[in-house]
Amino acid sequence: MNRALGALDDLVTKPKRELDTAAVCRRYRISDTTLDRRLDDRSSRFPQPHWRGRRRFWLESELDAYDAARRLVLEAPMKLELFS
Repeated sequence: MNRALGALDDLVTKPKRELDTAAVCRRYRISDTTLDRRLDDRSSRFPQPHWRGRRRFWLESELDAYDAARRLVLEAPMKLELFS
């Protein structure tokens, strides 16, 4: 089975887990400033945070879905080259 589709199946069964800004930066190995740039760039389709007071949180399931969608997009050109 395709890994990206398997990740989408996991979204149904995973409990909701929230990641704060520092955890999201560690997950993607980016700085806080780069995270802000991704949020400002609508073409990146990076998940928007949920706010609690002045703190930002992301649902892990939304980040997993974003990662799975990116993998599908990145793998698509490689698959097309195989059939050429």
